[in-house]
Amino acid sequence: MFGILSSLPGALSQSFCSEQVGEYSKVKNSIAVKVLPNCTLVLDDLDGLHSLDMSDPSNPTQLGILTGATGNAFDTSKTDAFIIDWSDLKVVHFADPKNLTLRKKYENIEGRGIKILGNESYIVGSLYQGGYGLEIDDISNPDSITNLGKYSSLRGSPQSLVVSAKKVVYIAAGIQGQVIIDGKNSANPVFKSEFV
Repeated sequence: MFGILSSLPGALSQSFCSEQVGEYSKVKNSIAVKVLPNCTLVLDDLDGLHSLDMSDPSNPTQLGILTGATGNAFDTSKTDAFIIDWSDLKVVHFADPKNLTLRKKYENIEGRGIKILGNESYIVGSLYQGGYGLEIDDISNPDSITNLGKYSSLRGSPQSLVVSAKKVVYIAAGIQGQVIIDGKNSANPVFKSEFV
């Protein structure tokens, strides 16, 4: 697409094309990024979680890194990053971006996608008991996360999810297509529809 747009006449080309302002090359394999008021967090599935100062986008600088905090996806609350991977959920405290700290690690929570909505996390992936599904957890106390409910009847391998403010969960579920789950009752998420 960039090749096509860059061959368009001047003004038209400029209105469609973005220009790179800067880059940060110390990240080996970035998976996800989140821009926050005090820093930008970048998840690197080889090194860990990086915190960057992006106040000058042409010259991003590293504030901190927590090696080993790798994963498939992450989302944040006000002061904690929740990183999900193939075997666990890591909670990383980032109130001080120069001093990222592993707050807690939960084994047997496996996922491909995670979204935080208020005091709840929504995780899609393989369930510990087998099969694919959605897990909803109470994260109001990140030092003691508790499971609220599960939907465990996905046929496809979920890749990502979006959660609306009304707790409707949209899941990209591989061969099953898009699956919509009603998560209003966190203890009992209910299948609504699918689009294959």
